[in-house]
Amino acid sequence: MNRYFKEKTPKIGSGITLPNSSIARSLITNTDILILDEATSALDKDTPKELNKNIFSLMAEKTVFVVSHKEDVLKYADVVYYIDEGKIIDKILK
Repeated sequence: MNRYFKEKTPKIGSGITLPNSSIARSLITNTDILILDEATSALDKDTPKELNKNIFSLMAEKTVFVVSHKEDVLKYADVVYYIDEGKIIDKILK
């Protein structure tokens, strides 16, 4: 998601925001690559667990780039890069 979605999240009906609809649209269109930038940061405490499980299940054989400060999403990663001040400071292969 770009900065516009982080700063302004207009609702498009039934409480669905544009970032959430973008994730859904990407999954429905069967995209080969999905980029998630703090995709669950605006959600309540419990929703991201179920959402992440579903996203990574549907994208199992595809490429997903995730930018997140939440460590619970790391269990789905094959490779984790830790970045500090724009530089990779650690790489973990699972």
